[in-house]
Amino acid sequence: DLFTRLEAVTEQLRARFGRNSVRLHVPAYFASEMLLPRLSEFSKLHAGIDLRIETEGVRGREHAAEADISVVVGAGPWPGLVAHPLFAQTMVPACSPELLAEKPVKRYEDLNLHTLLVHEARRDDWDRWATNVGMKTLNPSQIVRIDSMSAATRAAEKKIGVALLPAELSRRKFAQGRLVRVFDEELVTQEDYTLLVRTEDENRDDIRALCAWLVESCRTREEN
Repeated sequence: DLFTRLEAVTEQLRARFGRNSVRLHVPAYFASEMLLPRLSEFSKLHAGIDLRIETEGVRGREHAAEADISVVVGAGPWPGLVAHPLFAQTMVPACSPELLAEKPVKRYEDLNLHTLLVHEARRDDWDRWATNVGMKTLNPSQIVRIDSMSAATRAAEKKIGVALLPAELSRRKFAQGRLVRVFDEELVTQEDYTLLVRTEDENRDDIRALCAWLVESCRTREEN
């Protein structure tokens, strides 16, 4: 921990006295579905700000010591950090349209005829969803556990099974027809996607610019 903090301080000093560089830690699925498709907009507005985007190994629930800005999924609190809520985390059952055509789902119990894709970090989400909709028994023909939301999404697109996916972040895939909602009922997780920045860094011009852009991008996404 000591060396990690030392490295973080060194990087902060380099950033302050060298080129404008912001280190952004975000979950991989957030990066692929929200950040990267819109990043050219930020680059056009702030061409002088260098970015270092990290998704590998990002747990998505804590602000990393080496990050200037992070996007996490949780409910807080985050002492010593400035938090900007982006949007609520809700999960919805989804699969490829081809799989749904081959094995239609008309009622909740039809899910038991399918393979369910389970995110390792969210093992109880399927049981919570089933309980919330009043499903009597959830006993799928097969369970495939996957260690990332991005991989679970790709598996759903490849007709491997039905996944519980973040409803807001999956909106583009639904619109493109790459995935379809199996049911409209969503699991409300009581968590938010939240942008975090250290109190002592929030007034840096480059950090303030990226924070404002991220918050506005998520706000307009929800409106659209």
